[in-house]
Amino acid sequence: MIKRIIGFVLPLIVVGCVDKSEPNPPSQDITHQQVIFGWDGGNKTVEIPNSNDWVIASELPDWLQLSVAEKWVDITVSLNESQKQRSAIVIVFSTKYEYTLNITQSAKPILEFEGEKRDTLSSEACLYEVGIRSNVRFKIDILDDGIQWIRQSDKGADGMISGHVISDVRVTRFDVSSNTSLSERTARLIISADKEGLSDTLYLVQRSGGYHDDDKNDDNGNDNAEDEGKDDNQEENEGWYADGDVITLQFSENANAELVFMGDGFTNKDLSVNGKYEVAVKTAIEHFFSIEPYNTYADYFNIYMVVAESEKEGVGIKGSLGGSFRNKFGSAYGAGTEIICNEDTVFEYARKPITISDNDKVTAIVILNSDKYAGTAYLYEDGNSIALCPMSSQEFPYDFRGIVQHEAGGHAFGYLADEYVYYDQEMPKSRIDYMLGLREEGFYLNLDFTDDPEKVLWKGFFGLDGYEMVGLFEGGYEYQYGVWRSEENSCMNNNIPYFNAQSRWAIYSRLMNLSGYNTDFEFFIKNDRQQTDVRHYAMKTSTEFIPLAPPVIRLSQN
Repeated sequence: MIKRIIGFVLPLIVVGCVDKSEPNPPSQDITHQQVIFGWDGGNKTVEIPNSNDWVIASELPDWLQLSVAEKWVDITVSLNESQKQRSAIVIVFSTKYEYTLNITQSAKPILEFEGEKRDTLSSEACLYEVGIRSNVRFKIDILDDGIQWIRQSDKGADGMISGHVISDVRVTRFDVSSNTSLSERTARLIISADKEGLSDTLYLVQRSGGYHDDDKNDDNGNDNAEDEGKDDNQEENEGWYADGDVITLQFSENANAELVFMGDGFTNKDLSVNGKYEVAVKTAIEHFFSIEPYNTYADYFNIYMVVAESEKEGVGIKGSLGGSFRNKFGSAYGAGTEIICNEDTVFEYARKPITISDNDKVTAIVILNSDKYAGTAYLYEDGNSIALCPMSSQEFPYDFRGIVQHEAGGHAFGYLADEYVYYDQEMPKSRIDYMLGLREEGFYLNLDFTDDPEKVLWKGFFGLDGYEMVGLFEGGYEYQYGVWRSEENSCMNNNIPYFNAQSRWAIYSRLMNLSGYNTDFEFFIKNDRQQTDVRHYAMKTSTEFIPLAPPVIRLSQN
């Protein structure tokens, strides 16, 4: 019997006290059974014939534990982090029976783009190749205006691509057409495996076929690198944007959420195609959509860049003797991290796109030509809003990304309240009453004023798999007591790249309302991606974190 077992599979040895002088166990009842585990392991019990002298005749790998009793085998498999399927053949026998168990554990699913997640292409047509690491079947979606200039070359008949058994890198090819326009264009390639809940995004930028910043010589070969401005007729020349120009970056007849990105404090020398103004705007767009739920629901937005030329570079100072600062929107720094602006002028420019009607609700995101850490949002009862976002050069979480996600994504579009704690005291009843009144207008739905799990706004998340972090955490909107948030930490506390569950639901709900769709909690949960393990980010108190200015609420637009 020993020789027969070893002949069946090389690694097998006899484990247990077996008298070698005893005859081989009879083989008249040989049974084979396959036991399959997922990559996350677990425990299973297999029934076998009743016998009191079972022996395990296999050496077990370190990821497998097995015990055998009179009529069952208990199998425990650990987590498989290797991205490779693994298996073992285990034989147990007694004086009457022999049992073969084929134990197989699937690989940990993986799906990701190889290398950097952003790439820039020349304006010329090309065959673009990208590496994808995968061991699952997945699909590729081409979003934004990329569907007009990118075509997948090796898509299966059902639109799916099979992954490898192991996590090798496969090369996927795309045909890219030439860009003959004067504007660069962007696209997102999204790979996803719905069954496994995996996805990854690659951002592509294709240069324009016209003027580039590196074209520094004129027709006579003279160096123009020192030119700081443009002549009176330069707005008519190729390669430059003019004040008031509208560039539609994403538009769909089915999208009704209007995002208009603009800049303030940028002068004419910043307005070349692919110049400082355009780069600042597109960087802000990338920050806005790199956080959930905006990444998942990006297709629900119309996105525009409106060009605003300022007479003077930078941002003014509130109340300075010089009067109004000579930038387009009058942006100026106030006390702390406060910023003011000429709100009427902002909306005048934000409504320049002809596809935006008078009744459409607009979120105007104004990028300030300044590296200071500051930010303020203006929220209006009629559904419009403004976010003022300098290009902060500070380190995380005080960076440009943090300001855009907090001010534009959190306040201006999401209508969310700050969640940081500033006062170690109970929230006054007058402020609670004020916030409850704002709630009726759709503001500040990420906070509540009860710790009753049956009544709190986010009660629907309790008990759901994957939402164990949702609870009742006291503190928010500057006060430590009398107000609760849904998770320990979130972007509205200290600018981390994560909105908590209730904030994601509030953003989704507002987006559906603006888009003319009903909210559906089950649909939201099915598509919700938390994206970031918030445990990596510590909760910061007011003494550790510099809060951005609270939003300004306009219950009637000026």
